[in-house]
Amino acid sequence: MIVLTGLIPQQALDAVNVMRTSQLSSDKSTLVAADRDFHRSIIDAGGSVRLRRMYATLESEIELLLVQRQDFYSEPGEMAEEHERLINSLRSRHYEKARAAFEEHWTDLQTKLLQDTSLTSR
Repeated sequence: MIVLTGLIPQQALDAVNVMRTSQLSSDKSTLVAADRDFHRSIIDAGGSVRLRRMYATLESEIELLLVQRQDFYSEPGEMAEEHERLINSLRSRHYEKARAAFEEHWTDLQTKLLQDTSLTSR
């Protein structure tokens, strides 16, 4: 639905603003909440009851990933920029561009988590 209109939920924009103004060292829980709120608002704005239900089922597991992800940012501005790219992909109103941006976002997380796991297991 967002890709059709290009309208971004205010909660997603607010979450990116929190990311931009927070400090990694002291605001990890705030950053995790902002990341969660960003993705939840995008899911909710999609208008799919089924997707909302599936996301709600997985949300606690996703939040654990978001906690781990905080260690991969050197500063919150990186996190904000990453999510701004997602917003721009939605605003483009091109489905393939948006899909690719969100897929890249997910793949980046997977790659970093797997690299981190392989480094700590040595």
